[in-house]
Amino acid sequence: IVLHAYAFFPLFFLFTLAGRQTVDESLTDAAAGLGAGKARTLRSVVLPLLKPALIGAAILVLLNALGSFSAPLFFAPDEEFLTLRIANWREDSPSEVAALATLFGLLAVVLLIPFRRLETAREVTGGSKGRLPPRERPSSPAARLLLALFATLLLVAFLLPHLAIVVLSFGSDVGATGSVLPSEFTL
Repeated sequence: IVLHAYAFFPLFFLFTLAGRQTVDESLTDAAAGLGAGKARTLRSVVLPLLKPALIGAAILVLLNALGSFSAPLFFAPDEEFLTLRIANWREDSPSEVAALATLFGLLAVVLLIPFRRLETAREVTGGSKGRLPPRERPSSPAARLLLALFATLLLVAFLLPHLAIVVLSFGSDVGATGSVLPSEFTL
């Protein structure tokens, strides 16, 4: 679960960010002017407006996680994940693979039913007066430097698994020596 949360976080983040950019700031200002605190504004104004983006992101991540093949194969090849079982049995017993694939499709449909109910529960739209105000950028150089360092650390953290796969794919004795890095590299 942690691996899938790590792998699919960028998808969820991009959907949520796109939804957040459509929220009219005058609505949050109005909520604050009417006495709502930050938590209440988030709960009563921002989250209902973000609901379509959050549901869309959750559906996309759910379907990608259900069909994920590479993460379980790379990190836990001996475990019994449904996608790995289907791949391992496809030549030996095609009828069992067809049954498992059907079960997999039914599972996806059953898991999507609550999302559909959430989506149709209540329609919320935001009225907009026009353009959103420009985002405020940090004015102090120290704050900009801290933000740049934080963004760089996040980028490195998200790219490390991909870099590890590339490095390990060129190793000739991956996993044989018990070391983290291969001792020889091949093309």
